[in-house]
Amino acid sequence: MCEWGSNKPWLWASDIGHSWRIGPDIGCNFDSTRVHPQGFTDIGVMQCIRLNEPLRKYAGPGHWNDPDMLEVGNGMTVNEDRAHFSMWCMMASPLILGNDLRSMIPQTKAILMNAEMIAVDQDAMGVQGMRYKTDQGLEFWFKPHFLESCIAHRVLITLSFPTRFLKLAMSLSNALSSVSYSLPNP
Repeated sequence: MCEWGSNKPWLWASDIGHSWRIGPDIGCNFDSTRVHPQGFTDIGVMQCIRLNEPLRKYAGPGHWNDPDMLEVGNGMTVNEDRAHFSMWCMMASPLILGNDLRSMIPQTKAILMNAEMIAVDQDAMGVQGMRYKTDQGLEFWFKPHFLESCIAHRVLITLSFPTRFLKLAMSLSNALSSVSYSLPNP
C-alpha cells in the first residue's frame, strides 16, 4: 500500500494489505532530504531508517513496514549500497529493486544477491531489527533470526556515520557473544 505513511497505515492496514509505505519516496542518497520545486520530498537511506525504527512492533509475517525501494546500484558508494541493503534486511523490509537490471555491475549484483542477508530479511520469524545501543556515534542493531535448521541465531549489524571508522570482529556462529570493536582516536 502506498500512501507515504500520511495516515499511519501501520495502525490499520494489516487487514487489507501485506505492506505499507512508512514515509516519503527514497532518493539516491545516503543521508539527506531533498524538497523538489514541484512540492514533493525524497529522503535518504538514514532518514528511512529513522522513520521505520519506531514501527518495528507493527511488522511481522504477512504485514511489513516498507521504507521504499532499494537504491542499490544507482550511484551511492559501494559501502553505502552495502549498508543500505543490510539495513533493509535487518528491518525485514520488502526488497524491491529500484535499479536497472540490464546495466547492473557485478559489484551491485553481489550485494543484491547476498544469500546470507536475504535469509536475515526473509526468515520465518519476521521480526524487524532494532537499534540495540549507540556508542560514540556507532549504532548496534540486533535481530533474532531462525535459520531453516531451526537453530536460533542472532544477527548484529553496526552502522556508523561516514566520518567514523570501525574495526569489527564477529563470529558467524554466534554474533553477539563474540563481538568486539574499537574506534580510532579522533
